[in-house]
Amino acid sequence: MMLRVMNMKKIQTAKSLLSTAGIAGAAAYCCLRSAEVSVEVSCALERCLKTLIPSLYAMMIAAVLLVRSGAAGAFGMIADKLSRLIFGMSGEEFSALTAGIFTGYLSGAKMLCAMYDEGRLSARRGGLLCGVCYGAGPAFISGCIASRLYGSPSAGRIILISTAVADIIIAFAVSPLLRRSKPSAPHKPKISINSAMLMDCTLSAGSSMADVCFITAAFAAAVSMLKGTGIIRLTGSCLKVLAPMSSSAEEALSMPLFDVTAVSELPVQDYTLLPVICGFTAFGGVCVLLQLSAVCRGKFSILPAVLMRIAAGVISYFICRALMPHMLDGEAVPAAVVKVSAHSEPSPVPSIMLLIMTLMLMNSVKQKKQP
Repeated sequence: MMLRVMNMKKIQTAKSLLSTAGIAGAAAYCCLRSAEVSVEVSCALERCLKTLIPSLYAMMIAAVLLVRSGAAGAFGMIADKLSRLIFGMSGEEFSALTAGIFTGYLSGAKMLCAMYDEGRLSARRGGLLCGVCYGAGPAFISGCIASRLYGSPSAGRIILISTAVADIIIAFAVSPLLRRSKPSAPHKPKISINSAMLMDCTLSAGSSMADVCFITAAFAAAVSMLKGTGIIRLTGSCLKVLAPMSSSAEEALSMPLFDVTAVSELPVQDYTLLPVICGFTAFGGVCVLLQLSAVCRGKFSILPAVLMRIAAGVISYFICRALMPHMLDGEAVPAAVVKVSAHSEPSPVPSIMLLIMTLMLMNSVKQKKQP
């Protein structure tokens, strides 16, 4: 027994030393390579203002509002029997699955957290559902991938279908585990919406959105270190097996694996990359998984979600390859004949104003709550 205790202490000491060394190394890198870190963080914040906030903020407000207003529960009552039969989910959990697939990566998790806060969902079941109720959503796929890289609705439809079908397959695979755990507590919702509820939902979504943006910026600093150590380029070399590219583009190919918003930086009109893009989109990237952890705030373990998203990325890759010959007939064109047109970047001003107004609203509510 004493030997076991001593071994545990040695393991804890080794972990502490490794953590301290890692933090010290990261701090030293940020000091010595501050210019590179600054560029990466600036690019990440730009993606937050131009991509994440416009595509996710409204959806996150809607997700919380759906739960708190009782609308998700009402939809769940209609779909309850069918969803329990097919997926082993309650109707309200199925509404979170639908929201997760079609409204954005974190919307489903936000609904699950609201159910957990109300005492109607267990932590274990919530952790399983977080890996299923997870998708890019049409807004992100169309605005950030299809329109920027291909200018084609067909490409957007392929990405949406392949990722949604992958999520449904994962839901089928997880259904035996869901059937063994206790489903969310049933209740008869009373649908009601008022200004106070709307304000609370806006503040909740704003707080989650701030967490998401801060994590994205912090993760960009980590990506800068990965670039400096050559890990990003090495990952790109491995991914060339899936999509042959020039050595100069290896880094761009591996970046979406870490931050899915970097998909927009891949070469345009390259349809050979479409299956890989579908895989990246279904997986969501390491940064989105960290954002998922921030939204859950320790309520659910995200390890099941990580494993499920890796599987979903692989499934989506092969579904896309099967769909492309049928849905892109006559669509793909050689790069040599691609017409270059002027592209106007969306202004970040609306997103900045939205953040400022949300912070002002949060501050106002806090002041009113103070005695």
